[in-house]
Amino acid sequence: MYDKHATSEQPLTMTAREIADTLGTLKRTVAIRANREGWPWIRQTGNGGTKKGFLVHALPEDIRHDLGIVTPTSPYVTRDRLDEVAIQEEHRMYLAAPAYNRRKWDRYQPLIMQFGQLSGRTLTRAIESHNKAYPEDRISVASFRRVLREYNEEGAAALLYGYGNSRGRSIAIARLGAWAELAIETFAELYLNDNKPPASKCWLYTRSIVRQNVNDEQPGYGDKLLEEFPSCSTFVREIDKRYGVSAVVLARDGEQVWNRTEAAYIDRDYENVKPGHIWFSDHHTLDIECLSSYGAAPRRPYLTVWRDMKTGLWLAWTLRFEPPNAEIVMATFVRAVERYGIPHAIYIDNGKDYRSREFAGGRKQEEAEARTMIGRLGVEVTFSKPYNAQAKTLERDFRSVSQNFSRFTRSYVGNKPGARPESLAEREKKNDIPLLTEIADQLDAYIKDVFHREPSYGKNHNGLSRAELWDRDFADDLDHVNPETLRWIAAKVTPERTVLRGAIRWDNDHWAAPALAEFQRRKVYLRIPIDNPEDVAAVHDAETHDVLCEVRRNPYRAPAYAVSEQDKETVSRVIEEVGRMRKAVRNAAKIKRRIDPREILTAMRSYYAHTESGLQGRKISGDLAAYLGRRLASAVVDERTGELVADKGDRIDQELLAKLFEFEISSVRIEHQRSNTLRLTGTDHDRRQIEQLRATGTHGHTINYVENIPLPPKKTRFIDQIDALTSLE
Repeated sequence: MYDKHATSEQPLTMTAREIADTLGTLKRTVAIRANREGWPWIRQTGNGGTKKGFLVHALPEDIRHDLGIVTPTSPYVTRDRLDEVAIQEEHRMYLAAPAYNRRKWDRYQPLIMQFGQLSGRTLTRAIESHNKAYPEDRISVASFRRVLREYNEEGAAALLYGYGNSRGRSIAIARLGAWAELAIETFAELYLNDNKPPASKCWLYTRSIVRQNVNDEQPGYGDKLLEEFPSCSTFVREIDKRYGVSAVVLARDGEQVWNRTEAAYIDRDYENVKPGHIWFSDHHTLDIECLSSYGAAPRRPYLTVWRDMKTGLWLAWTLRFEPPNAEIVMATFVRAVERYGIPHAIYIDNGKDYRSREFAGGRKQEEAEARTMIGRLGVEVTFSKPYNAQAKTLERDFRSVSQNFSRFTRSYVGNKPGARPESLAEREKKNDIPLLTEIADQLDAYIKDVFHREPSYGKNHNGLSRAELWDRDFADDLDHVNPETLRWIAAKVTPERTVLRGAIRWDNDHWAAPALAEFQRRKVYLRIPIDNPEDVAAVHDAETHDVLCEVRRNPYRAPAYAVSEQDKETVSRVIEEVGRMRKAVRNAAKIKRRIDPREILTAMRSYYAHTESGLQGRKISGDLAAYLGRRLASAVVDERTGELVADKGDRIDQELLAKLFEFEISSVRIEHQRSNTLRLTGTDHDRRQIEQLRATGTHGHTINYVENIPLPPKKTRFIDQIDALTSLE
């Protein structure tokens, strides 16, 4: 039963039975009038099943009067879902708001309190009932829905502040008081991450962090604060407003997505670009399967294109199975240059095939221009931004090819996952897949007769086709180059190599010629033409880039065992060529001999006699030279003073020998190494040692034994040897 005197907490709904009991009438009477006047109601679930609950504030005025329902006329009516802090904040905002916003609040806020929990047709009926009861204050359903949505998103600021920074701060977040900023910053730090964590988890972690911080300062208050903690969607909206949607996209999705969806569109002006002067290039994988030969596995071919910037005309293109590489790029470029001339500039991708050493010299142009194809032709190079498909208009051409050509072939595979035609599997089983040559011929016909001829309505064409614009504006003012010269320019450039034994080793091949013999030990590099059936290359000096000579691939390769007459002729030819090279080197090295060998020995004796005071620069006697590099088996100590001369394990070199002679050491102990393999051991003593070592598990290792070696007297270690040789006193 409804208590008509309970005005502090009025019910939201009442059933027909409750209204009838309060008014002292029949339930049927109330139900008939409600049905005739269309009282707004919502479906409620109780112990007795479902029932209609009529909205109390939407009842006719006479019914509300008889029931003792108080119609809220003040904007400060107490609400269950707002605490005292929120109401005080609304009061402050109301007093500070302009008159227009206060009138808006007075009109909509009571209706929001009455109908804010309704939706759908129930809300529509409630608004219509309000308009019947108050025709002077009619409101459209659409306007109320819009205001209600803004109120739910922004709180009281949606009605009281129509502009400025004050509007947009959620009242739900404002309830957090001094902890609001901590909550927003924590959520932003978790949410604005390119790992793209779910907003719901960021919100959950934010609740936990705020609760912990609040409880640390005010024990128990953090748990109470969670009862009115803003929702996840409230935080997401707050982040969008504070940082901007564009910044959120950049932080969560990355620069590529931001550039594609949020960045300002750059409008290119082609007014100062002439046809044929600037070229684009890129690769594309056709959405078609084809065969290299019948019986082979079907594969998707790669397409490489050089395109004119101004007209969009495809100047040259190549279709093949091999993945994109520098040779394909250069070969396609050469075809375009042969037909149209050398462009002024090219705009190419950052891939390694375009920035290769032989084509463009690297992304930063670190390779010498004299070595690169583009440098020798005098073409300016511009590299596009990595992973920026918008910068290359060829992507649009490739989409057109996919839509208008690939889809009309019988081996179309789809342009994305899930788009593969079901009938393709059946054709693969029947081997009904075209050859690459067939697809290449069809593509050539499509490009020349359809793609170049169809009208274009871009900023440059104005209804003209690519071919028509090219024929009209191309002035044929590009520089041309001799085909043979271009063949040598379009070549693979090897890294620097050293000429050794009259040949240059590169990629498991020996490039050689008799003329290369005079450039022994010279730093060079090879320029190998791409189309090179003769296997010929040019040798360039690594410093001056001058051409030194021409070489061939493996000219001295001959059969290991000549059986046929042809093999014998090959061996004879190779031997003859090597003989000519030897003869040329011998002739170049001919010197007239004028020095008597005895003069050399006399000069050596005089040299050593004048440098007797020290060991530096003198030769060691033959018997001691054999021990250089060995290690001492024990420490060497000067017996007169007890000073340590050398430690155990020190290696014997000239400096150590000089030190031993200076201290007049008569003998030292050195280590010898001998394998413990029996067939390499020459004495029974060694065999016994090895057998012992094998018994202890050291078989297969080397062993050391110690030997005493005497050192000659200091006075007789040099000159005596020279005197014996010259017999001069």
